[in-house]
Amino acid sequence: MKRYKIKFKRLFIVLTILVIAVIASMASFLFTVDAPIIHGNVFHQVEYKDGLNLDIYSPTIKKYDKTPVILFFHGGAWITGTKESINFN
Repeated sequence: MKRYKIKFKRLFIVLTILVIAVIASMASFLFTVDAPIIHGNVFHQVEYKDGLNLDIYSPTIKKYDKTPVILFFHGGAWITGTKESINFN
């Protein structure tokens, strides 16, 4: 019985250290990485259809010949939030 308590205690300590390390790395990432909207060219309220506008975010440095495109759809259902809230990393 005592052997199980020692193993459980070691397992608990290892898991606690791992959880703290993961939380610390996530916090470090959030505070050290800038939001993608901070860097680059931004074109606000570009009308693409009558009454429908979009914002275009493009990088300032071209690294690749072909770059993937990311579409972000704000899901606020015209009730809560704004599309600009993506800037809050």
